[in-house]
Amino acid sequence: MMLGLTKHENLVYEGGIGNGRAIWPSPILIPAAFTTSQTDKLEPDSGNMSPISYIFREDAYGPVSRVRRGRFYRTEGQSQWYV
Repeated sequence: MMLGLTKHENLVYEGGIGNGRAIWPSPILIPAAFTTSQTDKLEPDSGNMSPISYIFREDAYGPVSRVRRGRFYRTEGQSQWYV
């Protein structure tokens, strides 16, 4: 499953290679980074990836437990879709 974003309209699309369908209402998207448990500070891993290499798509939020549930997507550059 792939996630697509438009530059000007800020719409979110979901689909496979070459085709996507709009997601409505638009989900909350948060830039994400993975850290190691051995470090004292919460800093992103300094690998060969771009600063925003993962995006978290929030599906649900529990206000009492303060837990976000959702999916991670890896960024891979640009491509064109038919929507």
